[in-house]
Amino acid sequence: MVAISGPYDEAVKTVPEIIKQASSSPLGILALMLIILGILAYVFLKNAPVSVRVPIFIAMLAGVVLYGVAITRAHSGPSDGVPPGETQMTVDGTVVDAGDNSPIPQAEIRATGSAAPVASNSDGSFHIQISSALSGHLVNLRVSKDGYAPITWQITPPVPLGVTVPLSKSKPH
Repeated sequence: MVAISGPYDEAVKTVPEIIKQASSSPLGILALMLIILGILAYVFLKNAPVSVRVPIFIAMLAGVVLYGVAITRAHSGPSDGVPPGETQMTVDGTVVDAGDNSPIPQAEIRATGSAAPVASNSDGSFHIQISSALSGHLVNLRVSKDGYAPITWQITPPVPLGVTVPLSKSKPH
């Protein structure tokens, strides 16, 4: 085993942590890909003739650029229906059976101002993010679950004590 010594000790010791942090986001992965591309290009192409190096490097770079374009498109704009820079608030609630008031897990909840639906937990509770601009305005919560009739429940956030949404069992056809 080779011992690491010198001014680069700390830098080398932190490399795994840097990689771990960078790999937790798409842009971090893009940065890692660029670094790896540079290392691979140097190692494998340093002695190759220019007529070989240039097309291979361009192909490798094109792959990284296409990945960058794809993640930029996937992450441009809001992923949760809220414009960039706008604050959010949480609406908390519980989905229950209208007949016996028992919690309904895995009900799907969609809200005005939130493109991403959420599912209720095993105790029927849910937490959904909506735009703070909707404070004081009517917000529709669309709640559905197999075996139950879907319902649109109107609330006016903020709702400090949460909201209880009762679902009625579907009538057989």
